[in-house]
Amino acid sequence: MKLEGGEDSSWDAIHVVKTNVDASQKAKYKVNSTVFLMMNETNNAQGSIDVAGNVNRLKEDLVTVDPKVDIQ
Repeated sequence: MKLEGGEDSSWDAIHVVKTNVDASQKAKYKVNSTVFLMMNETNNAQGSIDVAGNVNRLKEDLVTVDPKVDIQ
């Protein structure tokens, strides 16, 4: 990623999915996503600055599974 007037910046993401199906054909899933952002900026007014951070989100749900469609 290149910001206008800035140095190189980058981002990355990790996604982890965990799923369990029980005997009553219910699937419980968890999705954990993390996004990382790193920015490097240099200009005459502020000089050089490095900023980095991340955002993490977790989603859980319980859904009914149709074995004819969802499981192969």
